[in-house]
Amino acid sequence: MTFLGLTSIAFLLALYSTALKYLLHNRYILLLPDFAFTSLLLLLAAREVLDRRPIRRENVPFLIFICAYLGIGILQIANPNVPTLLAGLEGFRKTCLYISPALIGLYLGWSPRTATRFIRILAIAAVPLCLYGIKQVFSPSAFDLQIPEQNTAGDAVYNVFGAFRATSLFASPFALGFMGNVVVALGVFLASVRTRAPWVWIIVCSGVAAIVVSLTRVSILSGLVLAAVAPPLILRAHGWVVRAGAGLILVALVGMAISMTPVGDLIVRSLDLRHLDEDRAYLRFEGYDTALAELAKNPITGYGAGSAGDGLDSYFAGSVYLPASHNVLLKIGFELGLFGLLAFLLFCLSWVRIAIHRYQAAAGREEKALIGLACGLFIVFTVQGASGSAIDTFPANAITFFLMGLVAGLKSPCQSI
Repeated sequence: MTFLGLTSIAFLLALYSTALKYLLHNRYILLLPDFAFTSLLLLLAAREVLDRRPIRRENVPFLIFICAYLGIGILQIANPNVPTLLAGLEGFRKTCLYISPALIGLYLGWSPRTATRFIRILAIAAVPLCLYGIKQVFSPSAFDLQIPEQNTAGDAVYNVFGAFRATSLFASPFALGFMGNVVVALGVFLASVRTRAPWVWIIVCSGVAAIVVSLTRVSILSGLVLAAVAPPLILRAHGWVVRAGAGLILVALVGMAISMTPVGDLIVRSLDLRHLDEDRAYLRFEGYDTALAELAKNPITGYGAGSAGDGLDSYFAGSVYLPASHNVLLKIGFELGLFGLLAFLLFCLSWVRIAIHRYQAAAGREEKALIGLACGLFIVFTVQGASGSAIDTFPANAITFFLMGLVAGLKSPCQSI
C-alpha cells in the first residue's frame, strides 16, 4: 500500500475514532489514530534512513523546533506536579502529540497533485460528520443526548442558554466548529483545483452548517475571518473578481445559516455583550488573571503535562491545576513552561517563514492554492486558540499541523534541496 493510502487510513481513523468510542463505549478506541500516526512516522523515518534523503536547509529549524516541543513535552511527564504517569501521558497526548503530524507531512515529500488527491479524500470523509451535526440540532436522539456522559467535560460545555450544542461525533462542540472551518477551507481549495461544482457546494455548505450548529462564538468568528482570508490566499491564481465573489458567498452562507435556522436567535444572543456574565464568557478574564498569577510562581518549568488539560481534573486532585486555560499560549506555558512555549512559538514562526517563501516561489495554481490552504488553517488555529485550547481540539488540530508540514516538505521544481 502506498503512503497516500496509509495516510488516508490514519486520518479516517482520526475523523471517526470518537464515533467508535461512543458506539463501543470504550475510550481506548481513541488510541487508534495515535498508533496509526506513530506507525506512519516510523515507516517514513525508516525510508529516510534507507534512502539517505537530505532535508532542505530552510526546513532544519522547523524540524528542530517540532522535536524540541515534543521533547520538552516528554520531559514534562516527569514534572513533580504531575501526580501519576497516566496523568502525564494523557496530558502529553492532549497538548503535544498531535503536533507530530507536521513531521509526517514534512517527510512525505508529496507533489501538489498527490496532496490534492489526499485532500479530496479527507473532505469527502468529513462531510458526513458535518451533516450529522445538523441532524443533532433538528432531531437529537437518545444516543446524541448521551454523548456528554461519555466525556469528561462539564455539562455547560454542551449547552448554551439551555439549548443542546451539536457535537456531531466529535468530543465537543468546539471540535465540531473548528472542523467546520477546516471543511470550508478544504472546499475552497477544491474549487481552486477545478473540482466539480456540486461537490464543492456540498463540502462548503456542510462546513458552514457545522460551524453554526456548534453554537461556539470563536468558531463563527473564525469562519468570518476565513471568509476574508481564504479567497485571496487559496484563489490567488484567479482574478480579484473571483476572490471577492468567493468571500462574499462565504459570508452570505454564514448569514443565511444563522438567520434561517432555529439556532439563529441563540447565536445572536451569544454574541450580545449584555449576556457575557450569563454565559460565563466574562469569567474567562478572571481565569486568565488567576492562571497567570499561578504561572508566575513557576514560569520556567511550568506545572507539567496535563496540568491545564480540559477534563483531567480528577487526576490532579491535590496538585496545581488549571481547569480551562481558554488560550493556547497560556495552556502551553502553564504545562510546559517558558521553554516549551518558546519552542512552540519558534515552530510557528519558522513555518510562517517557509510558507511565505514557498508562496512567493510557487510555480503553479495547485501549489499556490495548497500553500494558501495551510496558511488559512493556521490563521483559523490562531483565532481558535485566542479563546480556547485549540492545540488539543482533535482532529482539526492534527489536520492543520499535517498540512503545515506538507507545505514545508512539498516537492516542487521551484524548490531546491
